[in-house]
Amino acid sequence: HVTLTGLPAAAVVHYRAVDVDSGNALSEICSCRTAPARAQPFSFAFSGDMEESYRPFRLFDVIAHAKPAFFLHLGDTIYADHPRREFSPSIAHYRRKHRANRRDTHLRRFLAQHTTYATWDDHEIENDSHAGHPNLGDAQQVFREFWPCRSVTPNALYRAFSWAGVDFIMLDTRSFRSPQNAPDGPGKTMLGSAQKTWLEETLSASKSRFKFIVTSVPFHGGGMDTWGSYRSEQQDLARFVQDQKIGGVVFLCADYHLARDWTNRKTGLREYMAGPIASFTHYSRTPYSRDRYQKAGAFHYGDGYNFGLVTVDPEAGTGSIEWIGLDGKVLGKVEFAG
Repeated sequence: HVTLTGLPAAAVVHYRAVDVDSGNALSEICSCRTAPARAQPFSFAFSGDMEESYRPFRLFDVIAHAKPAFFLHLGDTIYADHPRREFSPSIAHYRRKHRANRRDTHLRRFLAQHTTYATWDDHEIENDSHAGHPNLGDAQQVFREFWPCRSVTPNALYRAFSWAGVDFIMLDTRSFRSPQNAPDGPGKTMLGSAQKTWLEETLSASKSRFKFIVTSVPFHGGGMDTWGSYRSEQQDLARFVQDQKIGGVVFLCADYHLARDWTNRKTGLREYMAGPIASFTHYSRTPYSRDRYQKAGAFHYGDGYNFGLVTVDPEAGTGSIEWIGLDGKVLGKVEFAG
């Protein structure tokens, strides 16, 4: 990894890797976009969940066509534990699985031309993994090899960045998480005490009209592997936002292989889910859940690959999200304010 400093703001930077001794090129010419320093309207894309056996990852061509300023990958960048008979957790195994996905032409082309921020979920380690997983350290080492990031601490992936006057807070929901089956209470945590304190301090210090919190699993979800199984901490965070009168908080999530508006009246918090990029779809596995989501009255789509395209105007305090499918058509749209 090479850390670049002194790059100009709001610029498209072209780069390639070369051999330091011979000067021979080791890569094609690539590009990335740097963040504008001043507030201005922009769009970004997000999604998650891509599995080797579902290649090619054609959705990345559709995302590129939308011309986002950057892309957020919200986890399950690989499925290390699929197929189960081949799962052998180790640095070598995790590297094989990441390399297999990077062989995809659509993904390689996209990453070579688009700024990307990524976090992990469970399948980079093993299904429903938590802080006690014996291979968590190996999995994180390899994740960083393929998805470099400058995190708050070297033993976890949480960090924050700003883009054109908007703050983004990326959480690590695996490195410190208590076991899912532990009894709920003050001692059960999704984030760990240090990350939770950092999150609260970062939210309090933000002057942005919007604060996007990136969580790999849904904040308002009710399953064992979601925030719903860590209800004490979930309620603490919701109460903190309310008590401190922190406006413009928007959660972004993936994990369910479903696009959905999870905005919750009780917490007063907005949440939007997208995905999958390429994996099984929600309604192909749980067709009975369609009626439940339909009764909720909010947008939902679980029949195909998709991503969310978020457009914000930080000065006006307005925003919208469009969910876009593999055919490039808009599946649904929601507008929101900061």
